[in-house]
Amino acid sequence: MTNMLGTELEGTPVVGSDGSKLGTLRSVTVDVRTGELKQFLVTLESERPTSFDRNGDGHLLVPASCAQSLSEHLIVERE
Repeated sequence: MTNMLGTELEGTPVVGSDGSKLGTLRSVTVDVRTGELKQFLVTLESERPTSFDRNGDGHLLVPASCAQSLSEHLIVERE
């Protein structure tokens, strides 16, 4: 993936590897000790069921390990 600041990623469309739109990137979580990217917080586009967990506000919690590529969209492999 391309090196970018987390604030630059905000609002990036998030799609599944099957092309389905999941929502938009709200924020990223990074391990401050290691700098490792941990997860993406995604604002849902629709209430379609996904295999990703949700936080208390209903946002998707997408593990960074599911990210496949980043360009105009963040493409994630559904678990």
